[in-house]
Amino acid sequence: MKKSDVTVRVCFIILVFVIIFSWSYGIKTKNREEKEWIKSVDVQFSGKIIQKTKVTRMAREICIVCIQIDYANVDSILLYDKNLYQYLKIENNIATMVISVGDYNIDSVSVNINNNRIKKYFKKGILEAEYPLFFDSAYATEQDLQICEQ
Repeated sequence: MKKSDVTVRVCFIILVFVIIFSWSYGIKTKNREEKEWIKSVDVQFSGKIIQKTKVTRMAREICIVCIQIDYANVDSILLYDKNLYQYLKIENNIATMVISVGDYNIDSVSVNINNNRIKKYFKKGILEAEYPLFFDSAYATEQDLQICEQ
């Protein structure tokens, strides 16, 4: 084997290692940012869903829900982070958030009550689903934030 062939192979292996390390570091950094962001969110609310709108974003069907708030510890808040894919809006006693289409049949929500970091979805008063606190945007747009105002 020629010395130049060995050099090329070694450089290729080093390049692959650097790419894998950079990708792994980026994922760990994003996960850490998400955890820190969620810890900083102190919003708590519950209420009944008054409107559901299915939309398709990035070839994925999602549901944007409008929630008439029964209880909230904030009057208004806008959490919209494109980098962390977080989305929540509370304004005029209405919360706007994204749920998966699989949860489409729910009729009420409870979010982070007593800072438990949990979202609970109910149907006719019966718990249907429970998730860790995360306001998944599912690529919702800023325009989608206006759905509940129409």
